[in-house]
Amino acid sequence: MSNNWQITPREVQTLPVKGPGELATVPPEAYSDIETLEVQAGFSVLRPGYLPAGCALSESNYLAEPIGEIYMAYRLANGLPCFTVTQRMSAGPVHHPYVKENSVEGVTVHGLPATYIDGMWVVESLPQKAGKTITIKPEELFENATWMEGPKHLVFEYKDLLIRIDAGEDMTKEELIRIAESRE
Repeated sequence: MSNNWQITPREVQTLPVKGPGELATVPPEAYSDIETLEVQAGFSVLRPGYLPAGCALSESNYLAEPIGEIYMAYRLANGLPCFTVTQRMSAGPVHHPYVKENSVEGVTVHGLPATYIDGMWVVESLPQKAGKTITIKPEELFENATWMEGPKHLVFEYKDLLIRIDAGEDMTKEELIRIAESRE
């Protein structure tokens, strides 16, 4: 396990506004098979061995650098989402996401430290300009951010990969951990 990465959430009452910045829109490349996705990403993809009833892999993408992340969506047969898994190489700085007070819990995945977050900040939609770099004014984007309870996140590091599993309010913390511990 790499020692270059760690997650240290910052609990806040409101989402802080950062200075002006640019956000690059990077169109994901969809892959129908995991082997091609692994070649593109440059690392072996971990897949859950356990899936909740009715869930199946429906989409896999590679978000190129500067993001350098794979994204896998699992859905029910009717198209409703079950959960998503994102993975990237974990070498990098400490990650300090902003979270609402009392929304974070330290848990373990196969005896290793993991972070469970219950909820997420919801901000206004970003403008869409396909393939272009857009300039955003964070003070306009984040000023009306609200904390939404319900979505669940489990973040952990395994074999030099940073893995995040995101699910809706119907998934329990225990089921997220079961999915994480079933990796293949």
